Amino acid sequence: MGAFPDEHLPTPEDVARNPVQPADPLACRVKLDQARGLRKEHDYARARNALAPVVLRCADPDVRARALFLLATLEGIAGKPDAGPLWEALAHKYPQSSLADDALFNQSLAERRAGNRDGERALLRDLIDNHLDSDLRTEAIFRFFWSYWTEGKGRQGLSLLDQLAAHPDPDGAEQERARYWRARVLLEQQPDESELARAAAREAARADLSWLVRERPLTYHGLLARGRLTEVDPALAQRIEEEQDKLLATELRSHRSLHAGGLARDPHLAAAVELLRLGLKLEASRELSAIDRSPARAAIDSQLGQEPLMLLADLYARAGDFRNAHALVRTDLRWLLRRPADALALRAAALAYPLAFRDQIAHVSKSASIPPDLLQALMREESALDPRALSQTGALGLTQVMPATARMLARRLHIQGYQTASLYDPETNIRIGGAYLGELYARFQHPALALASYNAGPGAVAGWMKARGGLPLDAFVEEIPLDETRGYVKRCLRSFAAYQFLYSNGRLPSLGQTLAAR
Repeated sequence: MGAFPDEHLPTPEDVARNPVQPADPLACRVKLDQARGLRKEHDYARARNALAPVVLRCADPDVRARALFLLATLEGIAGKPDAGPLWEALAHKYPQSSLADDALFNQSLAERRAGNRDGERALLRDLIDNHLDSDLRTEAIFRFFWSYWTEGKGRQGLSLLDQLAAHPDPDGAEQERARYWRARVLLEQQPDESELARAAAREAARADLSWLVRERPLTYHGLLARGRLTEVDPALAQRIEEEQDKLLATELRSHRSLHAGGLARDPHLAAAVELLRLGLKLEASRELSAIDRSPARAAIDSQLGQEPLMLLADLYARAGDFRNAHALVRTDLRWLLRRPADALALRAAALAYPLAFRDQIAHVSKSASIPPDLLQALMREESALDPRALSQTGALGLTQVMPATARMLARRLHIQGYQTASLYDPETNIRIGGAYLGELYARFQHPALALASYNAGPGAVAGWMKARGGLPLDAFVEEIPLDETRGYVKRCLRSFAAYQFLYSNGRLPSLGQTLAAR
C-alpha cells in the first residue's frame, strides 16, 4: 500500500471523502495490525506512516475508523495540534461507530490542551447528555469537574463529584476517585472562607480520606488518601494503620473453613478434594475446572455465593494452579477486593496478589535497584502472572516485553543463546523486563513515571514531564493524555500498594508528591 511522509498524513478533508480506488481489504487489516505493533514498540513515526494509507485508501468503515482512532491517538501522544481535528473528523464521519463517543471525549481533551475550555465543556456535555450508555460517561462527568479544578475553580465542580460518589459504579472505582478529589477540593483554602466554614470543609475532607484508607486500602485512591491523611491528621492515620496491622496479624493468617454452599453436591468438587488428599494436583485442578459455578454466582451478593467461589480459588492454589486461582478472584470476586478488609476479603486479596516467581524477582530487583513489589505489580498487570502470555501486538511472557526491545536488552545483559522464544522462560523474561524497568526507574526517579514509560515509552513521558512536571503525583496521573497509560499507571500502583499492604504488615509505599526527575 505504500507509506506517506509526515506532511502527507490524512487531513479531516481526506477523512470526509470515500476512497476512489479502495485498497485490498486484507492489506488494510495487515497495515492496521502492523501499526498496532509499532505503537507497542513505541515507534510512533513508523506507526503513523503505516496508518496513513489505511485512512486514505481503505473502504471498510470499521477498519478505517480504527486506523483513524489510532492515528489521532498517536498525534495526541506527540502533542500535535492535528489530533483535535482528526478526532472531530472521526466523530462526524462515523457517528454510528462504537468509537464515536471516544472521539468526542478525546476531542474534548484536545480542546482543553488548546486552551478552549468552553469547547471542552460543550463536548463533554454532549457526551454526558447524548451518550447515556457510553462507558466513558462517568469519565466525562469527572473530566467536567477536572476542567474546573485545573482552572482553580474546584468548588464549582463539587456537585459533579457528589453525583459520582452518590451513584457508584459496580466496582466502586469512580466513587473512590470522586471522594478522593472531593477531599482535595475541600482542603484547598478559599480566599473569603470563614474559619468556621474552613473547619467544616476540613472535617468533611478528613471523613472522605479516612473512609478511603479504612474501607479501600487495596486501591489506587486508597494509596493516595493514606498520604493525604497523614498530612491532615497524622494521629488518625497512625491509628488506622495500627488497626490494620492487628487485622492482618489475625485474619490473613486465619485458616477458618470455607463453606461449599450450592457447590457441595457437585461430584467434581468431591473428586478434586480427594485427589488433593492423594497428592494428585494436576488431576485435582482439572476437576475444579469442571465444577458448575452457576449456583454460587447466582448468590454472589451474599456470603452463600462468595464463600463457595473463595473455596474454589483456595483449592486451586492448594493444587498449585495459581493462574486459575488468580483468574477466579479477579473475575468472579474482583469487587470483594474493594470491600473492608475482613477475613474473606483479605483471603481473596492474598490469592489475587500472589507472591509468584518471588526468588527471581528478588534477585533481578536488587541488580536493577527497584522495589521488588513494583516489579511484582507490573508482572501481575502485564500478564496476570502467566509465563506463556502473548498479546495481540506480539509482547511476550511475564513482563510482556516486545521482541525488538528484548533483543536489545539481551545483548546489553550478555544473555548467551538468547532467542525470542526465550521470553517464555520466566527467569529470562523477568531478567529482561526487570532490567528495562530499572533503566526507566533510574531515569525518572519515581514509580509512577517508570510505569508510564514502560507503557508509553520514555520519549512520551519526557514530553509530558516537560509540559506538566510541576504537578503533584495525583494531578499528573490524571493529566496523562493517553487513556491506556493513565489506566495502566493506576492499576500498577494499585497492585504495588496491595503487595506492600498485604506483605509488609499493613503498610503502604510512600510515593511522594514531587515528580521532577533527577
